[in-house]
Amino acid sequence: MADPTYIVKDPSGVYYFRYNFPIWARQNDKTLPKNIKLSLKTRQKTVAFYRAKSLWLKVWMEMQRRRGNLILGNDIGYAL
Repeated sequence: MADPTYIVKDPSGVYYFRYNFPIWARQNDKTLPKNIKLSLKTRQKTVAFYRAKSLWLKVWMEMQRRRGNLILGNDIGYAL
């Protein structure tokens, strides 16, 4: 299985979470940068995967909220 594109490894072996914001998001909010890069503070691939997955979910939920597409509650089978 291929590594997710939002996980990158620097030359020293530390994994990073990297996310490129979509154009529509940057057009709607001029304060958003083109992308973000956050250290996952680990050299272990499995730990990096789980940390990055959590960050990706937070970013995805925020993008959906900004777009007005996020549905919360029991309508979708779980409560947040």
